[in-house]
Amino acid sequence: MKKILPFLVLFGCTAEPIELPTAECFCEKVIYLEEKYQDEPEGTWLLNRTETERIEVDCQPETDFMPTGGIQECFKIECN
Repeated sequence: MKKILPFLVLFGCTAEPIELPTAECFCEKVIYLEEKYQDEPEGTWLLNRTETERIEVDCQPETDFMPTGGIQECFKIECN
C-alpha cells in the first residue's frame, strides 16, 4: 500500500463511486384473443391465440399466458 499511495496522490485519483451501466429492459404486455375449436376427424379441442395489442410496461419478469378477466382474452409479459 505504501507504494500505491504516492502514485494515487501524483495522479489525483479520488475514491468517487463508479456508476456501472445498467442493463436496459424493454417489456410489453401482449394481449391475445383466444378461440377454441374442435378438430374435425378426431374431435380434439384445440386453442388458437391471435395477438391483438402490445402495450409497453415497466421492466418486470416475463410471464406465461394469464387471463385478463375478459371471456376470450389473455395476456403475457414479453421482454427483450
